[in-house]
Amino acid sequence: MHDRHGVFHLTDGPGAGFDDVWTMLRAANRTVACGGSMNAKGFADPNSFFLPDPWCNSEPADPPALNAYQRFVSALVQQYTNTTTGLDATDYARVMAFLATHGLKPGTVREIVAQLASRRLGDSRVSWRCCCSIACSSMSSATTTVPADPTSRHSS
Repeated sequence: MHDRHGVFHLTDGPGAGFDDVWTMLRAANRTVACGGSMNAKGFADPNSFFLPDPWCNSEPADPPALNAYQRFVSALVQQYTNTTTGLDATDYARVMAFLATHGLKPGTVREIVAQLASRRLGDSRVSWRCCCSIACSSMSSATTTVPADPTSRHSS
């Protein structure tokens, strides 16, 4: 299969030189929501959004407001087994500001705090839930922030 599409390593996809499903859908004037798909080529479209997978550092998120979230999640995923993530207080503040202004709900915060507390108390079987809670909350919030008026999209 590699001989056919030229994609061997993570993040080789953007340079593969063929149209992916998101390009075809946008060409057909469809709204596209691409969130975290492996080897996806980035795109900017006023009626769609793109969030690269956590391993991809070459493709920016669109709208650009998603980049704070992308950088935060990518650092946590890529540095999961290390003692440091490379994130500083500014990165935490940026992602919290992004989440607070893009639909993070109090119930989701309670869920995350409860998950973190259970993890601290030794229930390692639930360590995946925090990432899932944040991702699901953010993705549902992001889909509601694509404005009906494309001209207002990049004003903030």
